Amino acid sequence: MLSTIIAAFAPANAHAPFLKGEALDKTADVMFWVVLFLVPIVGIAVFWILHIMPEKIAEKRKHPQAKAIQCLCLLSLFFGGLLWPIAWLWAYSKLLCRQAWPTPI
Repeated sequence: MLSTIIAAFAPANAHAPFLKGEALDKTADVMFWVVLFLVPIVGIAVFWILHIMPEKIAEKRKHPQAKAIQCLCLLSLFFGGLLWPIAWLWAYSKLLCRQAWPTPI
């Protein structure tokens, strides 16, 4: 029983039988550059798009406090996204600004 558990967690030899020599080196080089440059750029772009979504929603719905929601979205970028859920809820809510809303609810 103990030997089975040890064998299950023991490191196994890893190899790529379909790549050998120069092909393996070239694939590793390409993967290195992709991970080094492309992944952070895509990650930052997705992070930015998610953080400006409440602002876009507020503009689309003609929210009377769209500029304040935009400010909260920018603040959220600097506070690591902690304020983003509040901006999201605010962009969808009409109850927080009942007096400022131009038409009756």
